[in-house]
Amino acid sequence: MSLTNGRVLAYRFAAWLLARTPEAIGYPVFGLIGTLAYGLGRSARRRVAAAMRNVLGSAASEREVERATRESFRNLAWNYYELFHLPASAADAIRQRMDIQGLEHLFAALERGRGIVLTSLHFGNTEVLMQVPVLYPQLRFALLIEKLASRPIFELMRQLRGRQGIELIPVDEPVKIMRCLKQNRTLGIAADRDVTHSGIVIDFFGKPARLPDGPVRLALRTGAALIPTYGWRESTGRFAIRVLPPLTLERSGDSQQDILTNMSRLVNVFEWIIRQHPGQWMAFHPIWVDAAPPSGSI
Repeated sequence: MSLTNGRVLAYRFAAWLLARTPEAIGYPVFGLIGTLAYGLGRSARRRVAAAMRNVLGSAASEREVERATRESFRNLAWNYYELFHLPASAADAIRQRMDIQGLEHLFAALERGRGIVLTSLHFGNTEVLMQVPVLYPQLRFALLIEKLASRPIFELMRQLRGRQGIELIPVDEPVKIMRCLKQNRTLGIAADRDVTHSGIVIDFFGKPARLPDGPVRLALRTGAALIPTYGWRESTGRFAIRVLPPLTLERSGDSQQDILTNMSRLVNVFEWIIRQHPGQWMAFHPIWVDAAPPSGSI
């Protein structure tokens, strides 16, 4: 059996098992998995800790950085559980656990008729956040994702999302992307990982970082509303979701300057979001241009 086939079987088994695993078991088990990954994954731990130091600032203690880093690992593990568990959950049950604010911004953008670029981070309860547009079919939600190297795993992810009413569109299919916005649909894009290696270098928490500018470019080109959104986990087990007002985009006629100006505005929003709950940001991929993990005990 090839490695790829083994991974596909493992994913399918996880989808079958975790769909049937009660949350009273699933969340504690995956919380433990996240804690173990924090302890064993030295390279990833140091990368996330470096990101947390940037977020928390030089005045933060080592204990504060460690706490936020450990929380990030647990949060990632819970998201994996939800990836396979939520498709089997009733939409009404998920909605009852959500505290959603700001939906009026989405509906107002729809009335403009130019589509919505709904941009977020790998932050908090990402799997739950994606359920929000599904609860409102008029948004006609599609999610832009990195095309996976393994076609079978990509198709499995497409099946899982499809059960939830989410269409997946690879980021390297511009015709489909533009067509969706022309049809006044809602496109979801995570904008804190430059998966296509085509982003720009911009100041992020006081240091140069390479971030994707695709959401800003799409909004400028099509006239779509650029709406930041995010969610986080409450200690009570509930899910908080916030849809922020659309960004007011600068359109000076100088396209490159407009991209820089509007990216700075979007980055300022992202910094504000992350500072509220640093440990819920899943910063597992290199972001800063000088992102070599520092030496240290973490």
